[in-house]
Amino acid sequence: MAEIFGFDAYSPKEIAERVETIGVAKARLPLLSQIALGVLAGGFIGLGALYFTLVTSDATLSFAVSRVLGGVAFSLGLILVVVAGAELFTGNNLLVMAWASRRLTTKELLRNWLVIYLANFAGALGLVGLVYLSNHWQMNGGAVGIQAVKIAAAKAALPFAEGFLKGLLCNILVCLAIWLALAGRSIVDRLCAIVFPISAFVAAGFEHSSANMYFIPLGILLKDHARRRRTIVMDRTVVESRTGHPRQYRRWRRDGRVGLLFSLPPFAGTLISSCATFCCLDTEVAKSIATDDRSPFGK
Repeated sequence: MAEIFGFDAYSPKEIAERVETIGVAKARLPLLSQIALGVLAGGFIGLGALYFTLVTSDATLSFAVSRVLGGVAFSLGLILVVVAGAELFTGNNLLVMAWASRRLTTKELLRNWLVIYLANFAGALGLVGLVYLSNHWQMNGGAVGIQAVKIAAAKAALPFAEGFLKGLLCNILVCLAIWLALAGRSIVDRLCAIVFPISAFVAAGFEHSSANMYFIPLGILLKDHARRRRTIVMDRTVVESRTGHPRQYRRWRRDGRVGLLFSLPPFAGTLISSCATFCCLDTEVAKSIATDDRSPFGK
């Protein structure tokens, strides 16, 4: 007899069973399959980060609108991972449920995490190289590249405790996004389940390790370009205010004060938020993506 009262989606108990079953299958994939799917996931999350950077580079948007639209744009990354099928390190933290039920050994769990983490990094770096060589960052008069450097610099400058806690909060919301997506029976169900938790953590400025694998290396590659452009813009502004004529430019100088400095090692943000993922492994919804504030260095 059909159930009279209930949900079209899977129940929480059914979701938990699915998480465990899927976790076992993921951990026991052939090594080459894990690497290939991990590389894809790193690229997918990078595409979401690219979309976020593009949206937030528009200086005409208000703070709230920029954060929310950027968060919705960033959701593309996890949508691709879940719907297209890929292996994301933060998502695979949910394997801990299968481990807790003794369906996976500790060796299988740690091996999967290590392989997928490194594969995600490789995929993100590959996308960084393509984006850099394609000159995509020159869009909007170079504002996209400047925004990429701002994001990377802000992430690398995070104090340890702040980055750790933001990574933990991010992981909670991403875990919830995956959990809710597994409740869906259709692609539309999964899209709706993913967008709100993901856009929430991005808008809140939480830290996602796999996203930082894209953000920080791209910022490192572009920091000199952004510094030159900002110096040029500042000098033009000074000249125009003094002469009243936009064609009278004085010699462009390099002002070290407009350089964006990284106060921590380049991948500190990635390491911090990665470590933070382990802090929510004992929760029932363990799994994990983000960005930071729009512009701590100014527009």
